[in-house]
Amino acid sequence: MLFDLECMTRRLVSSLVLLSSLCFAVLVSAQSAAPEVQESGQPTADSTRGIFDRVTIIGASVSAGFGVSVKFEVLGKKEVAHVDIADILIASVREGAPCPVISSYASGSMFFNPPVVGKGEIERALLTKPTLVLALDFLFWHAYGLMDRNCESIGAESERLDLLELGLSRLEPLLALGVPLLIGDLPDMQDAVGRMISQTQVPHPETLALLNARIKEWAAAHSSVCLLPLGEWNRALREGESVTLAGRTWSASDFGPLLQSDRLHPSLAGSIALLAGSMEVVQLAHPESESPFVLEPKKVEAALIASKLSRKSAAASEKPSPASAASTASPALPAATASPPTP
Repeated sequence: MLFDLECMTRRLVSSLVLLSSLCFAVLVSAQSAAPEVQESGQPTADSTRGIFDRVTIIGASVSAGFGVSVKFEVLGKKEVAHVDIADILIASVREGAPCPVISSYASGSMFFNPPVVGKGEIERALLTKPTLVLALDFLFWHAYGLMDRNCESIGAESERLDLLELGLSRLEPLLALGVPLLIGDLPDMQDAVGRMISQTQVPHPETLALLNARIKEWAAAHSSVCLLPLGEWNRALREGESVTLAGRTWSASDFGPLLQSDRLHPSLAGSIALLAGSMEVVQLAHPESESPFVLEPKKVEAALIASKLSRKSAAASEKPSPASAASTASPALPAATASPPTP
């Protein structure tokens, strides 16, 4: 009886997860016709093809900025604004440098259903005609998690290898563009067990080694792919060591915790460090291209706060008071203009 109840419970949970994934997939499909561009400008076929012209981001919660924010005050009120890696890139553009078009389709919902969500992200990314693709954590939930490539519960470790192959195959259309594609290998996330993920979501050590070997082999077979050593960077941070990225030594003593308390996601400083390392890898592979991004932690944070503060202040100043709102009801006055949404 207990066994039957457990089976029924597992099936119910799997069904609910699948239903949520399908609903999200419908949403992604509906939105795919109009790519989100987070910076001014629209992609065009005849744009200059510098590799930093149009940066497109796909991936999971790290790229989507889970738990990352900046704090500031607006008219004496304390505010907190979410920040993702697209925001960080925009804030880090060097003064006087051409402003790239930055599009982000990374989603914290990737863990629900990697095959469906990942496919939707790539379909939308292709519409932007990217010159550089950041897929830093795209493969993570194609190895970790509870769902196999058929959206059913993982029953054997070999199914994680099958799921990874699906994730790699999803990236093939991006390879056909011939533009740089950054992917990360898979870090050991045992420290996050019991905080953000469960033990059943984590590959066995032997499986993790096989998964990373396959990613390394796949990256080596494609000249446009750059592989980020996320596993090594994460190990160093997990063990309290510093890491050197883009000529800068990153440590908790200098920048505060680089990982959040869940041990799964980077902090704001950790996200800046991740992008600094990513841009360093791109520059090494393409020394002929000058990066417009200057990822200095204090300057980037200040620029992020200034950007978020400007938007909040504009929204607050344009929001009509009760008296002015009442006056706009008069037929002798023009209709009030709606205030822009806050980010």
